[in-house]
Amino acid sequence: MSRVIAIGNRLTEDPVTGWGVTRDPRARDASWLYLIRDLLGFFVWCASYVGQHTVWRNIPYELVGEGRIAMRTDLLESKVQK
Repeated sequence: MSRVIAIGNRLTEDPVTGWGVTRDPRARDASWLYLIRDLLGFFVWCASYVGQHTVWRNIPYELVGEGRIAMRTDLLESKVQK
């Protein structure tokens, strides 16, 4: 039941805010995009718990004990040598 209320809330939130406040005609037609955006955000959130390795700005990092993030110097040195 709570999921139905949440979906209904998202479907009414966009037209009320988009059309009722800003008078944007696209808000009436595209309110279903909020549901897709929420689903994509949920999948990205779930995927963030899958791996322990990441690359940010071409620098490899890994998640180590106690929630700390450490730079992977072994992979970094091999990239620099190439």
